Amino acid sequence: MKRNVKGVAMANRQMKLVVGTRKGGLIFSSDEKRQDWKMSELHFKSWVVMHMNVDPRDGRLHAAVVHDVYGPTMHSSDNWGDDWTQARVLPEFKRPSRSSRPLGTSEEAADPETAMSVPEQVIKPWNITPGRPDEPGVVYAGVEPGALFISKDRGGELGAERTPLRPSPPWRLVPRCRWPLPAHHSARSG
Repeated sequence: MKRNVKGVAMANRQMKLVVGTRKGGLIFSSDEKRQDWKMSELHFKSWVVMHMNVDPRDGRLHAAVVHDVYGPTMHSSDNWGDDWTQARVLPEFKRPSRSSRPLGTSEEAADPETAMSVPEQVIKPWNITPGRPDEPGVVYAGVEPGALFISKDRGGELGAERTPLRPSPPWRLVPRCRWPLPAHHSARSG
């Protein structure tokens, strides 16, 4: 497996392009010349495929998907989508809401203290990315509300929240007047 650019991989002398859409996921295949492309059947029909990615370390295809009724989930395939396996453990918050979300139901409005102590729900996965070459089996999943989850078994269990992302960013704004100017620029004075 040779990876060229994000979402494009070489498999058995074929170029593969994985595409996520609001209607499902697609895999396009072509030879090295890339003149003619073949489109696969739609994967995850009627599901929103937020992201599809190929792990260059082992060729596993990952998909982060969400459905209005069934909610968010993650899947992987070792045979380019002929068979998909859902992650055994999905991203899940153990902590109460930190997003200061509005109370969404009449039950929550009636008892706001209890509502804010209930763990926040993952709304959707927005990215699934294999780890670095020196991290065998590691897969990262970014979700909404902002958090990063990690799997150490090739995406089978994505239940460990690695880094909760805070609503207030840890970086600070650098005033524009302090931006470094390049040594040579085209601005003229006077």
